Parts: sequence; structure tokens; C-alpha cells
Amino acid sequence: MPRLLRAAVVDRLYYLLLRDFCESMSQISNQFRRYRLTSDICWPILEDLLGRQRNRGPLWQMKDTAHHLSRYHSAQNGNAFTHPAVFLDLAIGAIFHETVRLKEIAYMGAVYLPAAHAWLSNCEIDAPEKKPKADIVLNSGKRILPILEAAFSSLPDIMRNLENLTKEARELMCLIYQGKNANTMVAAMVRDQALLVERAFGPQYRQFLSALAEAKNLRACSARYNRI
Repeated sequence: MPRLLRAAVVDRLYYLLLRDFCESMSQISNQFRRYRLTSDICWPILEDLLGRQRNRGPLWQMKDTAHHLSRYHSAQNGNAFTHPAVFLDLAIGAIFHETVRLKEIAYMGAVYLPAAHAWLSNCEIDAPEKKPKADIVLNSGKRILPILEAAFSSLPDIMRNLENLTKEARELMCLIYQGKNANTMVAAMVRDQALLVERAFGPQYRQFLSALAEAKNLRACSARYNRI
């Protein structure tokens, strides 16, 4: 690939990563707020965020782009030092898979648990002597319900993992976007979609803006992550 074309492709990858990061983190942050207020998660939003193999959502696309940038910087730097894009790739990949888990657990809580409670209640109303094998069905329901409840009880742990991962991802985004205000696509997005960028970065928004204008010194900045 010609050098100039390669630079243009990398610039576009940085733009795509920021675009999908902002959309994904904004939606996930909304779910954090919803959970704190209601102890509830909207699984259809997470489903749209993830998408499917043939119609990938912003979170899935972000995962793919982060992987491309990680491989690019690893090839560029060899064994000289670990570029923060490598750790960002790990963090975003983990966010993706934890979001998959969160969506499935939230779906179970919204659909399976209420159904289990309803059917179990119906079984208890029907006297066993009036319905053949009703006692067997009732006992099965009584065994299934706590299994579903135990699975749903993992929701707080998944939310904690996601919150911690998003904090690390924001820090790493600040590192890899250091000096990227020269990227016209990135600069235009930060200017034209300031509210979306602010929602996505939250308390690290000002840090991100400062990083864009800073001179690059990734070797020094990435030292804290170079411990694997």
C-alpha cells in the first residue's frame, strides 16, 4: 500500500474508532444511569448497539476498528514498545463481550424470569390431583426458578466490570488521540458533535480535548500499560 494512501487509511480508522466509541459509550453510559436509578437495563438498546454478523452495530464495528489499529501499531513498532492501541484493543474487546453478557442477562430478567414466576404460580393453583403429572411439573418449575434467579444475580458484577473497562478505555483513548487534532475528520467530529463526544468521555472529556492538541509522546505515556 502506498505510503500516502496508508496514512489516509489510518486517519480514517482513527475517525471511525472515535465515531463508534462516542456512540457506544454514550449508549452504555445511559444504561449505567438507568441501572443506578431503576436497577433495570434496556436489552433492545444493547441489541442494537451490538448488531449482528451481517449488520454490525457501532460497538461491534468499534471492536473491529480497534483491532485493526492495534495490529497496525504493533507492526509499526515491532518489539520497541507496546503502543496503547494494543491495550485499547483488549479493553474494547472486553467491553464488547461483557455487553453481550449484559444483554443476555437483561433479556433473561425481562422475559424468562417473569414467565417462570407466572407459570409456577399457575402450576401451584392447579391442584396436583386434578392435573396428571402436575406435581412433577411444579417441582421442575421450582428447581428452574432459582437457577434463573442465580444467573440474573450476576448483573451487578457485569455492570461493575463494564464501568471499570469503560474508564480504562477512555484513558487509553486520550493516549492514542494525543496530537490527533491534525486529523481533519477527527477534528471535525469533535467540533460538530461536541455534545456526543462529551457524553461519551464523561469526566475525561476535558482530558481528551487537551490530548488532541498535545505533542505526541506515546512511549512515555504508555509505560503504565506496558506490564503484560
